[in-house]
Amino acid sequence: MTLNNSLLWKVESGQGRVSYLFGTMHVRNEVAFRDLEYLKSKILEQNVYYSELDLDSGNMSAVYNSQVLPKNKTVEDYFKREKYRKIREILLKSFKIDIEGLKQFYPMIITNFLLTSVVESNSDFILDQVLYNFAKEKNKDLRYLESADQQIQIFNKIPMELQLKALSKLAAHPAKAKRQMLNLMRYYENKDTRKLYQCSKKQLGKLRKMLLYRRNDNMASLLLHELENTEAFVGVGAAHLFGYSGVLRLLKHGGFNVQPVYL
Repeated sequence: MTLNNSLLWKVESGQGRVSYLFGTMHVRNEVAFRDLEYLKSKILEQNVYYSELDLDSGNMSAVYNSQVLPKNKTVEDYFKREKYRKIREILLKSFKIDIEGLKQFYPMIITNFLLTSVVESNSDFILDQVLYNFAKEKNKDLRYLESADQQIQIFNKIPMELQLKALSKLAAHPAKAKRQMLNLMRYYENKDTRKLYQCSKKQLGKLRKMLLYRRNDNMASLLLHELENTEAFVGVGAAHLFGYSGVLRLLKHGGFNVQPVYL
């Protein structure tokens, strides 16, 4: 087993404060929950819990509202009638979901919804929410790496042109997109952070700088400051862990001792 094959990492500050950084996957599939009981035990050891974003229901409603197109606008309005008809038809055939019921959302939200539908759902909530709910139930100090406002600001910067292109690409190559999604699940099951990162980076294309590198830098900066004298459990998307600009490397270069925890 190599250092790539771990989703859980022990990070120790120069002051000797020990925290745990875990790479989540935003799905409801049983694969993501296989180490749940062990993760809960680690959450219990810490006083502070960091989620990737503020998962409080009130703040999440603001994020949800930001994903809806302006009033009286639908994704259909951004395509020529015949092209939209073809996209709708192909996606219905490929994913068994009619995007007519989703057309009030931004194209990127529709694309992500269709991709995650490929993965079987075995839980009412995604792993991130389950971990957050547990920490809340145990009265942990709940913090987050990105606020709802920051999430909204990031989303609002994604050009509509790129979102439409991604949805069109999904319709043009649905089988390829499904394979990529299933590959991500296999990499997660194998705890292969390197391949998770590489696959996610490739899928993001031109958006990788905005949605991966810059966010990694911001998250790592916050953790470098707050974990110096605080012990916490941190749950963040697994794609943010690895790479030259990954959170793990940034923490290490910031003076933290970073070691994998094999489950």
